[in-house]
Amino acid sequence: MRPFVIETRAVLSELDLVVAKLADVAREAKLNPNLEFIMQLSCEEVFSNICSYAFSDNETDKLTESGRVQINVLVDSDSIQIVFRDNGRYFDPLIETNPDLESSVANRMIGGLGLHFVRHYMDLVAYQRIDDQNVFSMKKNIKQ
Repeated sequence: MRPFVIETRAVLSELDLVVAKLADVAREAKLNPNLEFIMQLSCEEVFSNICSYAFSDNETDKLTESGRVQINVLVDSDSIQIVFRDNGRYFDPLIETNPDLESSVANRMIGGLGLHFVRHYMDLVAYQRIDDQNVFSMKKNIKQ
């Protein structure tokens, strides 16, 4: 299957566009509903994190610049491979600690569950900083 490239602004208002394009990928690749769900959930989480952290000021929580995100998706008979590239400030979501899954919802700190799901559903997640870009890669093996 041909690789898909999704390019957009790094703002949460573009999430619907990303979701629609991922649905096109799933349809063309004839992914089963479970694999489509895993791909959509994981991509929504990573895209949201990029918008919220790579392009926001931690102190004011406001966007610091208008960034760009490129999402490359390749589906073949063995796997779904997804690579996010953005030109935001250094942000490695994999250095975050695992979320508290034991405490009650009322006593937990907010955040961390989305990436927990990404790590759970994907078979490989990796982060690199290459040429002033954040590069986040995910791979889901397709069971035969």
